Amino acid sequence: MSASQKKILAPLENEWARMEHVRRKQWLTTASRYPELSKTEKERVQKRMHDWVKLTPEQRARARDNYREINRLPDEQKDLIKKKWSAYKQLPDDEKQGVRERHKSAILLAPPQPSPAESTDTSLPVAQ
Repeated sequence: MSASQKKILAPLENEWARMEHVRRKQWLTTASRYPELSKTEKERVQKRMHDWVKLTPEQRARARDNYREINRLPDEQKDLIKKKWSAYKQLPDDEKQGVRERHKSAILLAPPQPSPAESTDTSLPVAQ
């Protein structure tokens, strides 16, 4: 790793030794493109690196899963998600908190999703 890449990827320094080879390669690719980015994009990349290292391994895995799921969606749904996210970012902090709380409530009140084994069994339970 070059000195300039080390400087760019400094927020990841403590994580680097434990990082999978694939992840290191992705970050090195980001570092190689970094010099051509605008000042705003550079700030965004740095902020994301700082935010990423604060996440637990479980949160990182969930973020990767969410990214993969969103990437599989049709373009219309991706655009809708981008619009909703943009609208959310414009909200004042107290309203954002309300949205987060309502979302948690919706998840808690939703009926549980059947497991794959349950979804294939359509028979009714037999009374004893």
